[in-house]
Amino acid sequence: MHPQRRSTVSPGPDLPSWNHTSTWLSVPRGRMAVATMDQWAIFAGGEHSDGSPSDVVDIYDYHGNQWTTEKLSSPRRLLAGASLNNRYALFAGGVESPSGKYSDVVDIYDVQTRQWLPPGKLSTPRAIITTVVLGNRALFLGGQTDTDPQRGMVPSTAVDIVDDQLIWTHRQLSSKVGLPPLPFAPVAAPAYTTSPAVAVITGGYFFSSPQMQRPVQYADNRTFIITDQSVTDFLESNRKEDLFKEGPLLPQPNLDATGVFVNSSFVYAGGRNLPNENTTTDSDTTVTMSDQVATLSISNDTTPDGSWVVEPATLSEKRSFLASATVASGRFALFAGGMVEQEHHLVTKTIDIYDTQAREFKSQTPPLTLHIPRAATSAAVVNDCRVIFAGGFIMNFRNATATVDIFDMC
Repeated sequence: MHPQRRSTVSPGPDLPSWNHTSTWLSVPRGRMAVATMDQWAIFAGGEHSDGSPSDVVDIYDYHGNQWTTEKLSSPRRLLAGASLNNRYALFAGGVESPSGKYSDVVDIYDVQTRQWLPPGKLSTPRAIITTVVLGNRALFLGGQTDTDPQRGMVPSTAVDIVDDQLIWTHRQLSSKVGLPPLPFAPVAAPAYTTSPAVAVITGGYFFSSPQMQRPVQYADNRTFIITDQSVTDFLESNRKEDLFKEGPLLPQPNLDATGVFVNSSFVYAGGRNLPNENTTTDSDTTVTMSDQVATLSISNDTTPDGSWVVEPATLSEKRSFLASATVASGRFALFAGGMVEQEHHLVTKTIDIYDTQAREFKSQTPPLTLHIPRAATSAAVVNDCRVIFAGGFIMNFRNATATVDIFDMC
């Protein structure tokens, strides 16, 4: 990997200057799992251009401004990433190669020793897991399992929890109760806030009769709040209602939207609109993209404050599969790339900058953009001021790129 180009984007009103550097991952791929810490951004696994899983791990060290590579224990795509105690990077589950079986492995990398620890194990092999990190615990929620490959989509009700001592607790929710709309639910937990630890899960896929080979796909409109206390209560009681607190319904449910925490609000943006409840996963021509931005305030007692507010500010382009990140202690949220037209798989290099104080998008000259248009790129932030957009797909989720864009406002 080596620098491709450097440039500086001048600030607009109330905006910082951005130093832009382009470089490359060691291997082109998209949909990587990400674990971030103050100094480290780690991009693991993912999908190659031919759809096969990857075992490559690209590690960025902020202090040394250097990249190194490692390997997962096996190639996996659609795996989940999390970090604990500003030390451990965890990469859980996913779809393995070459058989396509789902994995229950959790690879654990210690950034202090630069060594892989003995792997952990999920209670159920699965992929597309929703990950929530609160305080000293990481939760791996639900996902998709191949318990019976002939049945098509099989949602998981597993909840695996690990603390910063790497002690695991495995639970299984009642299938009658189920989990929130998983997989592909936008999730955010505040990285820089004085509010109590809280996470928001909202939107995503929901399937009618998931046991069918071609289930009907819905865009779900539910919101769930998880807190440190609710996790503690759930571990003591194992009751679903102790783990999830239901919040207000989304104003417009979308698939493949993105969600970020900014200060004490959750921002939900973009995604795909389903025109009717009979749309299936293969109905590309009737799906439209969204530019909507909605916010949900979270009060100091970690409960939803009021309802979702649809902002007058919208994304500059309607799109889904976009990446998001926040910098400057939640002052700015960046929404990068994405798919703008599904039938022909057209993607964009646009980056929208949302000022969370003014509650509006800011423009810069020249505009802040990705070097190469792409969707499903992976985002990480180090030191609260350096944003990394890595990999992704140029078209049709089969043209993977190794491009990395680094925007530095430090």
